[in-house]
Amino acid sequence: MMVMSCVALLNALTVWLIGLSPAGLDLKEACEYWNGVPFDEQWHALHHMESQKWFPLHAKCNANVDLVPAWINPMIIALVVLSIACLCMAIYLGVRKFLRVRKKTHV
Repeated sequence: MMVMSCVALLNALTVWLIGLSPAGLDLKEACEYWNGVPFDEQWHALHHMESQKWFPLHAKCNANVDLVPAWINPMIIALVVLSIACLCMAIYLGVRKFLRVRKKTHV
């Protein structure tokens, strides 16, 4: 279970990195030249901090277009929850095994 927890957490990190990559370093260039979407400078100036957050990931060209795919943020949440669930199950099974061994040695 610990291995599954680590794998889920690494996959969450990978998906997060994929979510960071669509815009690259220059959002305006990514919008206009690579995706053919007009970049709204006024809208971006008002909502600049929204694209600077670590989560949820956004790379918005304007009010209607986000370069980060819609599946990225829910997938990160699902993988982190799966990782936590696997970690809790691993702890539960470890404690259960420890108590069984301890009970057998004391009987």
